Amino acid sequence: MRGPISINGHIGQLQRPSMRRALSMISVYSEPEDKSSLLNPDSNDGCWDILFMICGGTGITPMIQLIEYHIEKGKRRNIKLFLLFANNSESDIILYPNGLNELMSRSDGKLQISFALSHPPSGWSHYQRLNYDVIFDWMSKNYIPNDNDNITIIQSSIMNGQTSFSSTLNTGISSTKQPEQQNQSIYEPTKYIEALKNDPVALKVMVCGPHPMILSVSNVLNKLNFPEDKVIIIN
Repeated sequence: MRGPISINGHIGQLQRPSMRRALSMISVYSEPEDKSSLLNPDSNDGCWDILFMICGGTGITPMIQLIEYHIEKGKRRNIKLFLLFANNSESDIILYPNGLNELMSRSDGKLQISFALSHPPSGWSHYQRLNYDVIFDWMSKNYIPNDNDNITIIQSSIMNGQTSFSSTLNTGISSTKQPEQQNQSIYEPTKYIEALKNDPVALKVMVCGPHPMILSVSNVLNKLNFPEDKVIIIN
């Protein structure tokens, strides 16, 4: 991807005491000189209308702070927060399940959390590895641009837990929610991204995690031709 904003750090500490305690195991990133660099400069409250967050491992740290900020500052607004949290195994998921459930309960329906595991346990009902198909599936099912008249609805075939509406990168997520083949209506990626580029809604995608994960997600967004001005990479 050409020129997404990259920030070494995160916004200030916003957690409640219980959240601070739970996060004490996470490495603390150095704060940027301008704490507002992750916030919406065109909004009085600094909140994004739609905020997608893709993170892995301790990369959840700035995402938790962004979520806390939006819960506090966006109480009276219809903002939407979507977190895709990737880890190797279920035991690696920080704040799972109590801390993340607490965030969701306090968000008043603003926050939705999805999980992805490289090595899921038997019966895991969420996503597996990060890939083009599921990152697009996750985004497009959670938000449809306002100007969607020209977005084509197509059928995707899901077999053995993997979507097949696009060519799949080796670094993708596969879902185990649909073990049998089943047709689903989805949005054609090119038309969806074109509508997203012209969407007036303040939307941002934040990415933070291990370097290989950041590279994989960046490759997916690049392949999607995702608008670079809507992406922030937190190193």
